[in-house]
Amino acid sequence: MSQRCLPRRRLLFQNSRGQSLVETALLLPLLIVLLFGVVEFGFFLYAHVQVANAARESARAASLYNLTRYTSSGLDNNGDALCSGGWTLLQTAQQAVVYREAQTSGSNKNCPNPNGVIRYTSLGRLTSTVVFTVTVSPAQSTYTSPSFSPTPGTTGTVTLTYPYRLPILSNFLPILKDPVLIRKSVQYEYQQ
Repeated sequence: MSQRCLPRRRLLFQNSRGQSLVETALLLPLLIVLLFGVVEFGFFLYAHVQVANAARESARAASLYNLTRYTSSGLDNNGDALCSGGWTLLQTAQQAVVYREAQTSGSNKNCPNPNGVIRYTSLGRLTSTVVFTVTVSPAQSTYTSPSFSPTPGTTGTVTLTYPYRLPILSNFLPILKDPVLIRKSVQYEYQQ
């Protein structure tokens, strides 16, 4: 090998290092966006699973409405009146998604408090302060009455709609600011 070829090889090696740096600089933003997309998809899949689980819990509570509704007007062990106002089918289904503490005073003492502190949520790590909707069908006005007593064996449907916001990509892409509605429906049968 001659002496004249050596400087040329060094020059080629130095140029290829600069080329690698440029290629990395061009591809790195694309790889970061791809990584964030994969993580975002994982969060979105988790949200779908949690909303489906919460809808099943709500349908289970609705199917057991005849057994579990709050209609007692007796006294507890301390002589305090139990829940006397009753609890509707819709409220029972909502309570299964987000369980709130009971009221501590008034005529509905010991009834679940729709504005009480959240004790349990079947939404997992999803934010339960977000306004989600639970609907019970077939839509009848009797579902909003505590005296409604469904006929065992009849069926109904609970639909849970949850507005999900993309936690990572919505910060970078303004077009993704609006929530994605995740809607799950579950059919159930009233039990005795």
